[in-house]
Amino acid sequence: MNKIKKILKFKILPNWVLLVFVIILSTLWTFGWKITYNPQLDNNWNAIDAVGGWISAIISGIAIWFAVYAPKHIAQEQNKIALFEKRFASYSVFLKYTSFAETIRQIDTLTQLRQAFLLNFMEYGDVTDPKELLLIIKNDEKQLMSGLFLFSNFCSGEKIRKILQGILEVASLMQNEEIKLSEKDKDKIYLFCNECKSFTTDYMDEMRKQLTIRDF
Repeated sequence: MNKIKKILKFKILPNWVLLVFVIILSTLWTFGWKITYNPQLDNNWNAIDAVGGWISAIISGIAIWFAVYAPKHIAQEQNKIALFEKRFASYSVFLKYTSFAETIRQIDTLTQLRQAFLLNFMEYGDVTDPKELLLIIKNDEKQLMSGLFLFSNFCSGEKIRKILQGILEVASLMQNEEIKLSEKDKDKIYLFCNECKSFTTDYMDEMRKQLTIRDF
């Protein structure tokens, strides 16, 4: 059913062109223009020339319109795809951070924290190395801040800076020698998780809505 709806909604020509075509056919039909075959009728070449002239003018107008509209439409679609790719890259980083926050909300030990970092950041390199982890977060900062320009109805730069500051505070715990996390350590985790949770509540659904190329 969804495939049928997509096919019905897909339009090569805009509605106004189809409407003009229907109006022209209806007008011709009203004035008695019909497609008939009768060998006994004489051909009215003046009428045929007149109709041919009108048809040529209409076809030329459509051709000119298509020559202008088609490149513009293609460019617009390419811009939509480029914007989607940038938005998705930014959204993916936000999703990674909010998922990581949910993972570490209830942890008690440094081992659990390291496992959470490995689970959410392992594709970026050796996250057990503090310097490597810092470089990963700095690189993520570009994608996070780009959301300010890519999404409408978005959060402030201050909100993103709080999330970044929170992840840096949590990452600093990786250098602890004690296996069990202290209450002070848990407070840092708690603050970071709350920032991510409020961001998820206020903005993640809106980001997903804007991750579209064409409305079907």
